[in-house]
Amino acid sequence: MTDASLPPVLQLRVVVEADDYDRAVEFYRDRLGMPELIAYAEGGDDRVAILDAGRATLEIASPGHKRVIDELEAAGNPSPRIRLAFEVV
Repeated sequence: MTDASLPPVLQLRVVVEADDYDRAVEFYRDRLGMPELIAYAEGGDDRVAILDAGRATLEIASPGHKRVIDELEAAGNPSPRIRLAFEVV
């Protein structure tokens, strides 16, 4: 049984593995302005920064529609099966 006042999905998390962790954090946090909610460092190379991405959507696209998106948003360059897109100010 679910509470009709609560949405069935409470959050969408996307985890990006970055070889250059510091550069990736600098880009998303400092250049795109995504606020850092929390960061953890367990020692060595075990680090994560959790950034606020605002409102999220999940788009399920057919291969044909993915090609249309690639034309509109990436000058026709094929994107991988999973793509991240950010609308920024």
